Amino acid sequence: MDYPVVLLPQAERKLIDCDMSEQYLVRHTPDKNIIDPDVGLIYEKAICSPSESNMPDLSTSLLGVFQIEHIQISLTHIGIDVFSHYCEPDIVVEPIPIYEQDFLLDPERGCWLVQILKIHDEEADYKYNEDKLKAVCKVIHSPMAWNFWHFSVRWFLEKDNCYWHELEESDRKKKWSQRLAHETRSLVRKFATIELPEPNEIQPECYTKP
Repeated sequence: MDYPVVLLPQAERKLIDCDMSEQYLVRHTPDKNIIDPDVGLIYEKAICSPSESNMPDLSTSLLGVFQIEHIQISLTHIGIDVFSHYCEPDIVVEPIPIYEQDFLLDPERGCWLVQILKIHDEEADYKYNEDKLKAVCKVIHSPMAWNFWHFSVRWFLEKDNCYWHELEESDRKKKWSQRLAHETRSLVRKFATIELPEPNEIQPECYTKP
């Protein structure tokens, strides 16, 4: 099959500069059975696993041009090496990913969704002895070579004046990273859903150069 070109960065594209707060992010899961019947919420491990390595810079896609069926796209090891990196929105991807070489389709995948306004600027607080930490959620358009619609869910650490994923390794970081991973994953889980929203069109002028 041909790779859906609408997912790729293109020469006429720019970073999305419109208010996307009403839009939804989608993230794939290994399977479709992701609801914990005991509490009616998505399993924590379905938000991401392992949490400590994924939560500092959680990968999602902006639902709209990127459709639910696109969650089936699974990059191969070759595809990851070539296409799984951040990039400018207007790079020309040549050659485009090739089926069975660079990507496969995984029909067993499920997904969850979250509305951007539910998590953007939300805070996760944590205290470890005298080390008080506030992590503020930031939803950021971060195109990748395989997916222009890639968005990152990141956490700004006010005390350190940087993002969590940018913080250098240290004994201090090791002490609270696991706990912060739990707090941030729980926050996203609180608002995550498997219910598909009504279609909400993303206007071309939001992502296309004039």
